[in-house]
Order: sequence, then C-alpha cells, then structure tokens
Amino acid sequence: MSKRIFWGIILIVGLLANGAGPEPVNVRAQTSAESLLGTYQATIDGITYLDVEDGFYQLVFEKYRFFVTYYETILYEGHYWIDGDQLVMADEESRCVEEREGVYQWVREGDNITFIEVKETCGRRRGLFTTPVWTQVEEQIQRSDYSARFRVMHLAGFMGDPVIDIYVNDTPLPFYLRAGDISVFKYVRPGNYTVRVDFGADDPELRVPDPIVVDFEPNHTYTFALLGWVVDDTHFFAMFDETAETAFFDLTKASPSLIIHNVSGMPPIDLVEDNLKLVQHLAFGEYGWAEMPPSDEHILHFTLSEDINDTVIAMSVPPRAPGLITFYAFTGLYPGTFERDFFVEGYPHFGGEVQIRDGGERTIEDFSDEVGIGERVRYTHVVTEPRNLYVQMVSGEFDLDPFVRLYNEAGELLAANNDISWYAGPIDAAIKRYPVIPGTYIIEVGSFLDVSGGQFTVDID
Repeated sequence: MSKRIFWGIILIVGLLANGAGPEPVNVRAQTSAESLLGTYQATIDGITYLDVEDGFYQLVFEKYRFFVTYYETILYEGHYWIDGDQLVMADEESRCVEEREGVYQWVREGDNITFIEVKETCGRRRGLFTTPVWTQVEEQIQRSDYSARFRVMHLAGFMGDPVIDIYVNDTPLPFYLRAGDISVFKYVRPGNYTVRVDFGADDPELRVPDPIVVDFEPNHTYTFALLGWVVDDTHFFAMFDETAETAFFDLTKASPSLIIHNVSGMPPIDLVEDNLKLVQHLAFGEYGWAEMPPSDEHILHFTLSEDINDTVIAMSVPPRAPGLITFYAFTGLYPGTFERDFFVEGYPHFGGEVQIRDGGERTIEDFSDEVGIGERVRYTHVVTEPRNLYVQMVSGEFDLDPFVRLYNEAGELLAANNDISWYAGPIDAAIKRYPVIPGTYIIEVGSFLDVSGGQFTVDID
C-alpha cells in the first residue's frame, strides 16, 4: 500500500505528551478557555479535508489539553493555558526543540476559528495552527454523507518526469503524484465537481489537459488517470466510473480488472489467456474490462491485434478473491524503449458487499481473531465510567493490512485508523486516547479497503 502522500506529514509527528497547564486565574481567561473547548475540522478555501474511511483532520481542545490528528494519527499534542487574551501552547516533550512554547491569539467568527501567531519558533507547530481555518463541529460527520469516493493515478511518464497537483473545484488536494503513483481514495459528498490536474511550478510550460466535470453519485467509486505521455504531448485526463462499469459483473464470483493501453505509438493490442481473448483491439488511450474468475495464478499475454502469436509482454497475475477490483496499465513508448517500459498494477479495492460479523462483547482485554477479505468484525464494548479509550489491532500475518473503526451505539462513526506506526508499515492500526463516557460502543476491525484477510490480535484498554 503506497503511503507517499504521508511522507511530508510524518515529519511533524510529535511524541505523545501528557500534562496540564496552570489554572487560569481571571474571569476573562476562564471565559476564553471555555470558548476554545471542542472539536474542530480543518477547512482550506472552503473545502473540508475529510476522508471518512481513514478519519478526520482535526484539532481538539479539552480542558487544558489539546491535540491535532490526521487520519486519526496524533501529529501533535500538549497542554495550553490562557495568558490574558493570548493562548500559550506547550509540550513536555516534542520535536519542537527550538522552543517548547508558542503564543497565539485567536479570532472566532461564528463556528470558525483562526490562530494568529504572536510568538513561535517551532515551524511544525506554526504549520499546524496558522495554515487552516478551523470549524467547530458538534457531532462527527456521518459516513453516509460522504458516500462517493475517487482516486487519481499518474501514468503519463517515467519516474523523474514532472509531478502533478490535483485540484477539486479549484482547491488543491493535500498530495501530489509522481509518475507511476496512485493516490489513496478521497471521500466526498455526492454532487457536481470539477477535477483537474496541473504541473504547477514543476514545469509551467507543459500543456495542462482539460478538466473533467462529473456528478459524483452516492456509493460510487471513480478513478481519474493522467494518460498518454508528457514527453510527446499526447497526455490527457480520463475518468472511469468503476461502480457503473462493473455493474454487469457478478462480484460474488468474479474479480474485474480494468485494462489500459497506454503505450504511445504502439498498434492496438489484445489481452489473451489460454488463447481466450479477454479484451480485444485496444488502441492507445483506450481501456476495457476483463473478468478474472477466481483460480490459480493467471498468465496474461498482451499481443498485437494484427498477430495474436506476437506476444509483446507476458505477465503473471496472482489470483484475486471474488469482488476485488483492480487495474493493469500497459504503459511506455514504442518502439525500442521496452527496457524502460513498466506495467502498473493498481491497488485492488473491494467492489462487492462487505459482510459484517458479530464478534460478541469484549471488555478491557487482549484477544485474537481472524477476518476474511470483504469482511469486518464488530465487537461490543461497554464503558462504565469516563476514560480515554485505547484500541490497537495488530496483524499476525503480513498479508493483513489492519483497519479499526469506533462507533457509538447509534452507529455513528467516531474514529478510525489504518496505520498507526508509520515506521513499522501496514501491520497495525490503533485509536489512541479517544474520550468516552458511559455507554455502549462498537469496535469494528477489518482491512484497508477490505482487500486482505488473516489473523490478528486486539488490545482494548
């Protein structure tokens, strides 16, 4: 699972810190502190950066304690106090070795709050608190509100060619893509959007392809791709509605694959397995869907359509479980550049119906279980007194990429996490220090995009 978009974020992950600042001593300070309490979501240029599958970009002020999370991973935390009309933020330990205290003023307009730097030598803290506009939220946004998802891939060059920035309604997404990169899924509310790519400062002279205007439908998955080749000015922007285009497959039996011909200058090709043409006569820039029935390993042959015996490239494809959707892009320049050509395999995602299994009631304990592809397990956890809840899921096999979610009794998503230990890779997920009150909660475990399975252990504390 590619995590390149997170490399910049990793640099600002602070060590966890506890502690409380001094008690405010005047009425003005007490009133100001109370006005800060709550949970905020970051908005930039009017668009909320929200990814319901992985969590929220949030700032939380508790009584004397604050923390910032991205994808439910704590980026920064510490304690704060009010000094007159100024907010002092500090850590007991952090990577802000320059200065452990920063001073800010804040401006509130309705539910929106912005922070203005008064004194700050820590660039990491400054970046977190002065860049966004924060909007206070009373309740977590429901996953059902953000039921459309999309991803973007850059196939229009070799490694080292210009990177692309991605814009939705003229607002940049918080990642960029190198040639060969595939983004994670972003979740949005259904509606009309304009999606475009730009080369930005990397090469402002390059031709920018036309944007795509699309009506995102509820519960649909979309893939956008920069295809063609930048070096010969054949690049263009395309979109696939994977939900609509795979509707005729029986996802309980088949694993559909999107096949893309992206070799500039090459004649049309066929996709052949055991002399059976799965896709026929794909020209440069065209695509088709192939049904991959569950079986042993597939040997796929890409042949020139004019001569089925002329295999351009053969590729071994591992078996796919029913319901998994992936793509294969045959990409490069023709002729004479095959030593530089590469075949991009898209990360699969589950297109079938996710099965929910009841795992029973769990207390504060450690236990082991297993989960299958396209399956999630839900455990009931009863809280009898206020505390900070800790839930960690650790894979017992490297084949399982853990994912953990927390819901309240009404089924509202409270928190979620994919990878909590960036240095360890996709082997664990955790929800740390989530404040809970007495009541019943649902802990749901599964895998990233529901595409892997295996054994795991869970620690509830």
